[in-house]
Amino acid sequence: MTRTERLTAHTDIATSLALLSDHALGDLVESGTPLGTGIGGRSTLVEVDGRRVFVKRVPLTDVELRPEEIPRAAADIIVRYAPLAAAVGDFSRRLVHESRLTPYPHEEVRAVVQDMGIPASR
Repeated sequence: MTRTERLTAHTDIATSLALLSDHALGDLVESGTPLGTGIGGRSTLVEVDGRRVFVKRVPLTDVELRPEEIPRAAADIIVRYAPLAAAVGDFSRRLVHESRLTPYPHEEVRAVVQDMGIPASR
């Protein structure tokens, strides 16, 4: 696999995962093939866009579970806009590193915005 093919596959998989809801991502991981338990957590093999993806299930620490670590308003913003940021961030990375002709991901952004419940603008 060439570097470009690897980056394209990574980008496609990252975008597909970023567009999943928390529930859908959890279902995907639960449906995977367990590979065992090692240092730090369990591992699973899932399939995304026809490619095998290794998942390391690392439990959250006590510090990460404390709600005071991130102000609630900031956490709400992150949760709400992370999928959109992932789609646009991926576009930006491809634009800079791969090709100035990279098309803007209109459909991906529309899908994320629709999932977020934001009314469509014209």
